[in-house]
Parts: sequence; structure tokens; C-alpha cells
Amino acid sequence: MAAFCVNTEALKAKNLPVPATWQDLTNPIYKGEVVMPNPVSSGTGYLQIAALLQSKGDEKGWEFLKSLDGNIAQYTKSGSRPCKAARTGEYAIGVSLAFAAMQSIEEGYPVKMVIPSDGAGYDLEASGLMAASKNKVDAKRFLDWTLPNSAATLYTKYKEIVTTPGVEQSKAAKLAGGPADLSSVLFSVDFAKSAKERDAILETWQKAIGR
Repeated sequence: MAAFCVNTEALKAKNLPVPATWQDLTNPIYKGEVVMPNPVSSGTGYLQIAALLQSKGDEKGWEFLKSLDGNIAQYTKSGSRPCKAARTGEYAIGVSLAFAAMQSIEEGYPVKMVIPSDGAGYDLEASGLMAASKNKVDAKRFLDWTLPNSAATLYTKYKEIVTTPGVEQSKAAKLAGGPADLSSVLFSVDFAKSAKERDAILETWQKAIGR
């Protein structure tokens, strides 16, 4: 899930407010203070711009991304790097993923996790039974075991966000102030559309923004 890693001490020192939305990040007061993953090299970066384009529509979406680019100090190769840069005060705001923000908060950095209210993109981890599997019976038994809430509860010990309904938040998510109801903040991403248009989107990004 997309999230901003906001260094509260850096913002306080520069007398800057905590951004709450993607739109906030286009405010000139944040110029040079925002770091974001490069969507060409980072899956995290791509899921973020894909969600923005879907939520705003292509025309307004690209206009927004070009506007946002004016405040971006640099685009990093990895999705977690922006958060690491923000938590050490190298930059004030790192556009990253929630798990990076939660990890930073757990480790004691002066970071506030912000889930953008105007389009939090995300991806899902999934398991499936391969058609070519030689152990279909055992594989199905394992997959059946992964589905109940009893297994999902175990996931919270290793995953910051578990989307199974009825499963309590992880400790890391609670500590970071993550929303109890993820459906209230997640943008409804069309994953098929995101995959189909990936090459075209990245080509356009390279021509219009890439650096």
C-alpha cells in the first residue's frame, strides 16, 4: 500500500505542514523535499503512478504527475529507498510503501506514516495451484490451510498489512496509526488494466518526466 514517510523533525525545522494527499505534494513549499521511486526500475513506483492515472484519468493524471515532478528531488531505483532517505532526514518526505514506514516507526525514527486520501495504490500477494504441479493434492491441502482466519492471524506476525476480513491489525500497523478498515483508504485498482498498459505508461513517463 502506498504511503508517505514523513520526517516530522525535518518538517518542524523547516516549518512545513504534514502532507495528507498526493495533491498536497505539488505545493511549491515542498520543492526539493520529496523523493519518489522511479516507476521504470521499481514496482512500487509503478503501482503508485498507475493508481494515480486510474483515479484521475489519463489527461489529468499526466498533468498531475508533471506538476508533482516539479517538487521531486530525485527518483530512486528501489521502493523502500525514499522512506530510508526521509527517516534519516536526507529529505523530508519519502513516497514509499506502508511497510517501510511502519518499519521505520518501529525502529524509532521520527517518521509519521501518511496514507494519501486521494488515491492509495496497492498490490496483492497471492498463492495459486499451478496447472503443471506434480503434487496437486498436497498443494491444495496447503492452499486450503492458508485461507482461514487462523492462518491469516499468523500472517500479522510477519506482514504489516493483512486484508482478510475479521483479522485484527498487526502491531506494526497499530503503532503507525494505520486505518483499521483498509477499504476506507485503498483506491480500487484495476490490476488487469495496470498490467496491460504498463509498457505504454512507462514509455510515456520516460518521455515526459524520466530523469
